[in-house]
Amino acid sequence: MATDSPIRVVIIGGGIAGATLANALQAYPHISAELYESAPEFPDSGLAVGLAMNAQSALKQMLPNADEIIEKSGAVPMKSTRLVLGSGPQTGAQIHDFARSVQGKVVHRAALLRELLAPLPKSILHTSKKLAHIDTFPSGSLTIHFTDLTSLPADILVGTDGINSSVRAHVLEPTGLNPAPTPGGWWDVRTLVPIQRAREALGEEVYQEDRQYGWLGDRAFIMHDIIDGGDRAQIAICWPTAEGESRRKMEVAREVLEAVFEGWEGTGEKVAKGAVELIFEGSKTPIAYSFWEHRDTPSYIRGRTLIMGDAAHSMTPWQGAGAGQAIEDAMVLSALLGQTKNTDHIEDTLKVWNEIRHPRTQKINKSSKVTGQIFTGLMPDVGTNAERMTEELKGKWDFIYGLDLAKYRQEALAMLEKRNS
Repeated sequence: MATDSPIRVVIIGGGIAGATLANALQAYPHISAELYESAPEFPDSGLAVGLAMNAQSALKQMLPNADEIIEKSGAVPMKSTRLVLGSGPQTGAQIHDFARSVQGKVVHRAALLRELLAPLPKSILHTSKKLAHIDTFPSGSLTIHFTDLTSLPADILVGTDGINSSVRAHVLEPTGLNPAPTPGGWWDVRTLVPIQRAREALGEEVYQEDRQYGWLGDRAFIMHDIIDGGDRAQIAICWPTAEGESRRKMEVAREVLEAVFEGWEGTGEKVAKGAVELIFEGSKTPIAYSFWEHRDTPSYIRGRTLIMGDAAHSMTPWQGAGAGQAIEDAMVLSALLGQTKNTDHIEDTLKVWNEIRHPRTQKINKSSKVTGQIFTGLMPDVGTNAERMTEELKGKWDFIYGLDLAKYRQEALAMLEKRNS
């Protein structure tokens, strides 16, 4: 029903997705949004995240100060993302290069979150608030209960609480599906190092310009890029997990990483040796984390509860799309809620959001997994053949980067207007 009271939006999860949505909703006087984080402090760690053109565009659709937020977080524009073959007889062959037309930026995750949180009123930011359970009522309204025995009413609950989301369990409960993530198929170990040290270890030739590199090979992959205003480099090494592997993390021995790169030659071998050296300079016992994902989630909504970002569609990172899709989620949701001023229309609004966002994010989720198989030489009939890899990757990012987000936003609003007419 219509009410003079603001629509109460409770956001569970204080990462990039939740902070972006909270920022966007500040523009609407008829919405009262509060952000709740289970940890004692909002996250202040993590490595780098890529902001492709779609992510930057989505931020600008929501936040007038988006460019300032990105700049203050120390984001470094990449001249391009270049994919190079690192193993086999065609070592050094360029597989693909994303030119300036799709120029992305790389930013330290914690720095971006810091700048997203900075403009928000302190009164809406809450820490040490772990979700216990959710009560729903015939009217559609909700009561959110926390483990500290406090509770609060809500008109809308948005779960941005990450891959191990508690809100996800509530959304999927009627389906009987297991809300837990499943193994994505690769290990990943990373480090951050001073840029000069990266130049010494990997070679000056790969740092002549601010460029993100991906080195593709037989059952292995290396990525390196630049963050913190050009002061530091991120180095990542990925390789397939064994069949049936269910560990989330493990300590990595040097001989294990060195064995990953057997068969790498030329520049690829030099980069591989340098990357391994940098990983072990960062820690004598580095920890590798396995990719996990949420695949084939049938819906992101239940009544007036919604999940977005990693809570909804956590994906392997091979197309660098995870953060961008969380930001797109926030862009569409904030636009729709901005036009929802009657609590009777909330469920229709969330249904429109789900109809718009579900197909796109599920398609990217599946595409990313296939891209990882190509990157690590696991695609049947492709392997590490440079020409076939190039062919398989052609156009792979077009549907992600090529979307006109202003038009996409307007299409969502038109759908909402039609549903409410």
